[in-house]
Amino acid sequence: MHDNRYVTLETLEKRLRTIDGMSELIDSEYASLRAAEFVKETREAAKLSRTALAHKLGVSAARISQLETGEGRYGPSVALLARIVEACGGTLQLSVKADPVHAR
Repeated sequence: MHDNRYVTLETLEKRLRTIDGMSELIDSEYASLRAAEFVKETREAAKLSRTALAHKLGVSAARISQLETGEGRYGPSVALLARIVEACGGTLQLSVKADPVHAR
């Protein structure tokens, strides 16, 4: 017997995207989560603790935790991402790939 009370996340996302303004909110949340993953992966690759990275940046370890979990009111700006990467021994490089669907 199939229980219809449960849906996959994919199905839920599709349903939510039909609600006015929800697609933009979902895309924003995905971007925030990707930035959070990037901060954590960069710190871990540099073998730095949250406290050590916080010290290098002049912020609290709690702020690093917020950045890595996507919590807090503000996500990282590009300038902050660059500082994080530099504190971890790297250089932030950005690139743009044109989306053929949106190209004019």
